[in-house]
Amino acid sequence: MILMQRTINNTDNLAARTHETIGRDQPRRADCRKGERPTILLSPRAFTLPTSYPGKRYLNALKKSVESYDLLRSKGHNVKMLCPSDYAIGDLPRFMLGTDMEERRPGSTLGLGANDCGDAELAMRWPRDRFQVYGDLVFAQHGSEPETREIISALGFPRSVVIEGSVLGEGGLVARAGKTLVISEAARARGIRRGELECLRHRGYDVHFLPVENSDFLENNRRKWPYEHIDTEFGLVFTEGGNALACVNPGYYSTFRKRVDRLAKDIGARLHVASEGESSLGVNFISLPKGKAIMADSCPSTQHFLERNLGSRNVTALPIDATIYLNGGGLRCMSNVIE
Repeated sequence: MILMQRTINNTDNLAARTHETIGRDQPRRADCRKGERPTILLSPRAFTLPTSYPGKRYLNALKKSVESYDLLRSKGHNVKMLCPSDYAIGDLPRFMLGTDMEERRPGSTLGLGANDCGDAELAMRWPRDRFQVYGDLVFAQHGSEPETREIISALGFPRSVVIEGSVLGEGGLVARAGKTLVISEAARARGIRRGELECLRHRGYDVHFLPVENSDFLENNRRKWPYEHIDTEFGLVFTEGGNALACVNPGYYSTFRKRVDRLAKDIGARLHVASEGESSLGVNFISLPKGKAIMADSCPSTQHFLERNLGSRNVTALPIDATIYLNGGGLRCMSNVIE
């Protein structure tokens, strides 16, 4: 692994400067070394719980969290659940869920402390949108550098690793599998810099773009913001043999069919259009190396497509409940993968 000499502020020169090294005696990434399993960070299931503790809903959320953890571990996945490490962030159920998970499954959690984090709650709820690891470079969403530093340090990254503030740290803007990146065109309007794309291409990434509809996302019938994410419209995974599989939201496909078909042809992907009932949950799956995927268990047509092409042993379907995932995003949104 190549480590950086210093934090680079001018990303237009980033690609030319990333060969500089320092800290070769620093410990390598504990869970993410070449040849080892990637680490899957999962959001806890307790965000919609009432503040009363304990209670039936809490115990049910804890039971499902343990079951999901055990299922992923039984499939050979390395998993950490993001939980608050103190009362300053999150309410009592979220804090206790992490405590109880760790008691039942030692080593299953990664705690975030309020004193070290800019917005630890967002990091726990939507870890995908706080930072993304691209080889030896970490892109963090602007303002999320503190919690990003805490998380990657806990995973064994050396303190000298470069963390760059970037639009590309918001993982929902990028559907990715292996070295193929499909970026929302909204990232251009958000200020993606030419040097960042050059940096990715320099590292061997194949960069593509897809449009997004100009619509607003409504949270809890109150708060609106422009919806710009591509990962609820388009999902990508590669088989062990290197063949691309693309899954697309049916509503999105009807609007941008020509663009999606052209992209599928460019990357040589077999295309699957999710059923109307699956929509964004069907395409919002976790893509992993070596032809593996983790998805919601409520998407039978997409599950059949992935199992037929990846092999049933390589597809893990996790139980979900709508009260959790309708709060914003799907399984991919509420996770992050550190390779």
